[in-house]
Amino acid sequence: MRPTDARTAYDWLTRDRDWTDPSPKFLAATYVRPKTQIVSPEGRRYGGFAVHVYFDGQLQDARANPPELLTLFPAPDQVALPPNTATSPPH
Repeated sequence: MRPTDARTAYDWLTRDRDWTDPSPKFLAATYVRPKTQIVSPEGRRYGGFAVHVYFDGQLQDARANPPELLTLFPAPDQVALPPNTATSPPH
């Protein structure tokens, strides 16, 4: 098992993302794994997914299916924020 080399993207399904409102916010994530010229000896198979949610660079929550992926591929507790992110309003 190893992390994907797929192209990933996301699209917000929740139109209003007012973070002061505690109601759930939803987004759809997609990934497309490029077809390679060389066929892998183990073949391709679905390994599951992991989602990590950060706010102000701090890990808030993590979910995976199967849950063992969180142990196999742990997320850092903090991520570096790009410049000017701390002063930008949420999108």
